[in-house]
Amino acid sequence: MDIYKTILTQFKNIMGVRPVGFVKHLAKILAGTYTTLDNLIQWVALQIYPTTASDSETTILGERVNPLEQWATVAGLVRKQATQTLISVNVTNSSTREYKMPAGTRFIYSATGNTYASQQEYVFSAGQALEVELLCDSPGTAGNMDDDQILEVAEANAYVFPEAQVVETLILAEDVEDTEALRSRVLSSLRNRGIPGGYADYSTWATEVEGVIAAFPYRGPNPGEVKVYVRDRDGIPSSNQLTEVEERINLPSRRPVGAVVSISPVTEARFSFTVKGLNPDTEQVRQAIETSLTNYLYEAEPYVTGFNFPTLRKDRISPAAISGEVNTAVVALGATLNKVDSYKDIFFLEEPYSLQEGEIAKLAQVSYVR
Repeated sequence: MDIYKTILTQFKNIMGVRPVGFVKHLAKILAGTYTTLDNLIQWVALQIYPTTASDSETTILGERVNPLEQWATVAGLVRKQATQTLISVNVTNSSTREYKMPAGTRFIYSATGNTYASQQEYVFSAGQALEVELLCDSPGTAGNMDDDQILEVAEANAYVFPEAQVVETLILAEDVEDTEALRSRVLSSLRNRGIPGGYADYSTWATEVEGVIAAFPYRGPNPGEVKVYVRDRDGIPSSNQLTEVEERINLPSRRPVGAVVSISPVTEARFSFTVKGLNPDTEQVRQAIETSLTNYLYEAEPYVTGFNFPTLRKDRISPAAISGEVNTAVVALGATLNKVDSYKDIFFLEEPYSLQEGEIAKLAQVSYVR
């Protein structure tokens, strides 16, 4: 509206035209055109930088483009797509005869309506129970299930397999990579770009694999040897993930000539804790303590010289820091405690422990003593 008034004023002061009828209409058109062009220029300016690039599609010269995904392409990255849940369920043949469950037999979880299909044929003898692998038909985290949840058969043979009970999740599904996660990877890739085959490159290539959240590259003992330790979101990656990481790194356009790369899973340093004098000792307070310990250990990672910043080391597991984390969680719920003892394996931890090459921290157990 200010632009509109300014244009009317200019018509009056410079051209001596009174702001009536046609002049007002023309002023609105000019003001709208100016505002549209100004907004367009500002939007274009934001796309110049990956920190502010839009993550929505727009049409430019007849082509549909997503500015942030274009930046990902420049950085040599691809947006991670949604994956499908794979679960193992316990199924019992309730009939008195042998029965073949064909591949593609579907079960449904009534609470969400998600369906899950068997991936191969299973042969059941009368009354036999077998573990069956089911793949969710729909990608995304909505298909993830907890152990012991019940599915019902969605086929006509319900009298044979009335239900299936979830035993474990084999593959935990993920949603399409969200805006800030993709932006973070793009920025990390661009900031760490240097000579191909540097520490950051091996980490970037490895984390392209679904479920891999970190990789720790080390110079091997022999010339040209590179050791890469791979970390999954749950800690130890699967053999399939390790194979895929190796394939990504060994692409001809990536691995430097003469480099010998070995891929290994991270190892886990297991820590236990004894909480003394907790008051009140309730399930809620215990859950808060265990969550704080899990988060503290999860954030720890080995230090790689030349890859990590010396001032941002996260490889030390400190008993003092652990006591502080636990005390903060306890005080937030109005509780108190006397002491937290820390152990690595079965050994009492007096001094901070530094994670070794390719080693991550894992919570083993928490015990409580009055």
